[in-house]
Amino acid sequence: MIETQTFPRILADLTCVRALDGTRVYWTDPNLSGATAHLSQTDFAHPSNSNNIVLLKSARQRFIYSCTTPFGPMVVKLFPLSLVSSLKHRKYAATEFVNTLKADDLGLSVPRVHAYLEKRQGLRVSCVGIVFEELQGYQELSRLLRRGIFSVEKCGTIAAETLAQLYAVGANHLDGRDANIMVHPETGQIRVIDWQFANFVAPRAEWLLEHLAGFHLQRSHEYRNYYLDSYWLQELHALSNHTSSIQLFRDRVVSLSKRKYSLGKRSKLTPLSG
Repeated sequence: MIETQTFPRILADLTCVRALDGTRVYWTDPNLSGATAHLSQTDFAHPSNSNNIVLLKSARQRFIYSCTTPFGPMVVKLFPLSLVSSLKHRKYAATEFVNTLKADDLGLSVPRVHAYLEKRQGLRVSCVGIVFEELQGYQELSRLLRRGIFSVEKCGTIAAETLAQLYAVGANHLDGRDANIMVHPETGQIRVIDWQFANFVAPRAEWLLEHLAGFHLQRSHEYRNYYLDSYWLQELHALSNHTSSIQLFRDRVVSLSKRKYSLGKRSKLTPLSG
């Protein structure tokens, strides 16, 4: 693994501001710390009551909002914590915060991380979250294909280039599917999102590329036939300067794409066997 600063050490180096409701917000840019009061006044529990926020996605343990602030648009990703889920989901937010900062340090195209926040009820942390830049104008890679904005060939090239970049720095994203590759159709800029499961390996393992490609192929239902019937795997192999033969690489990727590995197994890179 690549050594990184511990999560408490990173927070200790950031500007911490406490809002009136007790929320602690750790800003990566001190110039944005004035947004704390604005965030604390936002009713994330009832977005229809607030003029400045829009609920983008919701799940049992995750809510994502678009929030307009005096400092520009931001996205707030919140993880409400119950006594049962506290440790697990608190770790997800902390890991995504640290991993996104690490990916940015390595030169990968990721959303800018503005802050990490904690809401408290007495001594208990009741909610954690991350504040990102809002990716205005960006769309999921698969959505660009479905809407006819990009061809399947262009989507394939973007996917290959993105996986090659992850491989180049040893970033095992673990969820590198097309839904997490955000593209601005006018500028062509790319942002890779959702880093809560990722880890980084050094020295880079050669079979990292096989795992990245196998999982991407497994989840890319709209592209699968194109990936298998075209030169996509050959393009990815060449972009990454992979040393195995193209046939061996293809065989391993296709085999991995058919296996249902648990998250725990995918987080531990090993050569394909059997």
